Amino acid sequence: METRPDAEKTLADVLAAGAEAFLFQADLTDVGNIARLFDETIGRFVAVDIAINTVGKVLKKPFVETTEAEYDSMSEINSKVAYFFIQ
Repeated sequence: METRPDAEKTLADVLAAGAEAFLFQADLTDVGNIARLFDETIGRFVAVDIAINTVGKVLKKPFVETTEAEYDSMSEINSKVAYFFIQ
């Protein structure tokens, strides 16, 4: 998803299909926000039966042009968020 309207359309489609869902927007590199996500989910649905981690950041540029800041951002999203989400 790239924009809030995209997310809202997906939510509408899921609800129209008869499933339950909600939107949650946050910077998940802040571990506290991951905890908030699960707290809100449990508050709405009582429990989490399955958690699917699809987080990932891909940098579309030549490898040799990657800056340290870009690497750090990818590492934080691809490793840290995934780790604490599954935790």
